Amino acid sequence: MLRCNYDVKYLKHIPTFYRDILIAFDEIKSLYNYDQGTETILFNNKVDGKPLVIREWFIKGIHMIQQLFNENGQYLTFQEFQAKYHCNTNFLQFYQILSAIPVSLNNRVRVLGQNLIFN
Repeated sequence: MLRCNYDVKYLKHIPTFYRDILIAFDEIKSLYNYDQGTETILFNNKVDGKPLVIREWFIKGIHMIQQLFNENGQYLTFQEFQAKYHCNTNFLQFYQILSAIPVSLNNRVRVLGQNLIFN
């Protein structure tokens, strides 16, 4: 959770003690302009303003937005995604996730991707 760019307003479902710790950590990150690319983590992140979790993707190791791109810096097509990760995700869910990722974040991932090896 600490690695994610979570929004504290969605932490109501966890025990108060843990929520308070995460809120404090979020404040510390803000004070020190802490940025280690945490917004590129796909799950429990502020994508489209709401936390996002797809259990099957997480289990299959799809954790970063970069993993939704091909080696040319373009989004995987649905068919490429299916062939690469063997998920039971449907077409609409896949494209809903892609469309929820802000353009500014896509651009950042592409820049980061020049220095990363895509899985």
